[in-house]
Amino acid sequence: MTEQQASAPHRVVIAGAGVAGLEALIALRRLAGERVATTLLAPTPEYLVRALSVQDPFARPSPRRYLLQRVAADHGAEFVQDGLAEVDPAQERVTTTSGAHLPYDSLLVAIGARPHPAFDRVITFRGLQDAEAMHGLVEDLEGGYSQRMAFVVPPGISGPLPLYEVAMMEA
Repeated sequence: MTEQQASAPHRVVIAGAGVAGLEALIALRRLAGERVATTLLAPTPEYLVRALSVQDPFARPSPRRYLLQRVAADHGAEFVQDGLAEVDPAQERVTTTSGAHLPYDSLLVAIGARPHPAFDRVITFRGLQDAEAMHGLVEDLEGGYSQRMAFVVPPGISGPLPLYEVAMMEA
């Protein structure tokens, strides 16, 4: 190992800028400081506080959004707006959806889950993309067009917290 390699910062790519990716970015900077050169890779330019999206069907304020470029800069990282397409551990690099290659010494993949409907012919609340349909159901209940609403957690692995939040707000 050359002296330059020994003094070069450890290259870390964090793929994903949700809660896990951003928490890792913050912790890494706090713990390792200048010893790491971090790249934050995400397909969108902003972080949306998805936990607050449950308020949208009830005409509450929209969730807060944070520019990832700014978050990365505040924590000494580079931000690359692109998606993760492929990981090549032998070459220690990732390929983005646009075809760019990002080298790494350490890689953290925190791309999250992809919510999808568990049942047919029901409104599945996955976040902002379903807020309008959920808002319509809330209005139907308030207007007396619908009498009841059921909140159902599908079997298997799921994250039911948003469902509980929506149920509490509807109650």
